[in-house]
Amino acid sequence: MNTAAVVGPPMVGRNYGGPRNTVDRCIGNYYNSDGTLIMAMEYQLMESHLLSKKGSFKDFPFGPNAAVFKVVGKMFALVALNEKSLRITLKCDPDDADALRMMFDAVKPGYAMNKDHWNTIHLDGSIPKGILLDMIDASYALVVKKLAKADRFKLENL
Repeated sequence: MNTAAVVGPPMVGRNYGGPRNTVDRCIGNYYNSDGTLIMAMEYQLMESHLLSKKGSFKDFPFGPNAAVFKVVGKMFALVALNEKSLRITLKCDPDDADALRMMFDAVKPGYAMNKDHWNTIHLDGSIPKGILLDMIDASYALVVKKLAKADRFKLENL
């Protein structure tokens, strides 16, 4: 028996008590046959990395289904929370954006964003976690680099 098989969205009343938070309710989590979350674990890892960036914070300007991560009021990541598969949109150097799209089928031009400067990554397991974390770091660095000098100074002194 394959214990890693996906068995569908959560059902209230199982041992884990059903959806516990906004992430559970919004992204339609899927669970392994042993009841462990698949998507929420991925989201929590990604969220902790996004929020570990100096001066970063999470906001919901587009409603409860889109978590926007910002630094000094500028977006560097957007996570779609209501999808069957987790998606993150990140700022990217145009040359790197094209290269990543050619290397990974899961990397597409940024959904509803400038297609030259943003990539949407479908987190289907095909992209190694280290590369995803590097993409997050690059997005953050690009946004910080474009901040006004006074804003960069404030950020450095946090």
